[in-house]
Amino acid sequence: MTFKQALAHHLAAIQQRDLRGFRETVVQDERLMVILPNGKVIQGFNDVLTFHTGWFNDQDWRLETKQISLVEGDSLSTALLLVDYQDLNADGEPYSMSYYLSLTFTFEQGKWLMLFDQNTLVSN
Repeated sequence: MTFKQALAHHLAAIQQRDLRGFRETVVQDERLMVILPNGKVIQGFNDVLTFHTGWFNDQDWRLETKQISLVEGDSLSTALLLVDYQDLNADGEPYSMSYYLSLTFTFEQGKWLMLFDQNTLVSN
């Protein structure tokens, strides 16, 4: 699987709330890191999986991505995406946010696996 195919598989797993598919696209150790738009850091496979389990169980959100850049290397590759995120708050009111999503993948054991996920709000 090429980096572009691995990236597409990773994004599809998220949009489809496919936890098994998501697991297949990430490193499964303590190197795995997600930084949320609010700055919270989630590190390690188990904590990232726990977060995604809860997030995927929430049926209110939708997101769309637009690729901004792609940098491919032999052992590390990155993608920068613009995300349009729609959700409901605790009171059931809709809200949206735009953020940049930077994904870093590593090539290990013949597969591209996501290593780092950084979300940064777009400033107005």
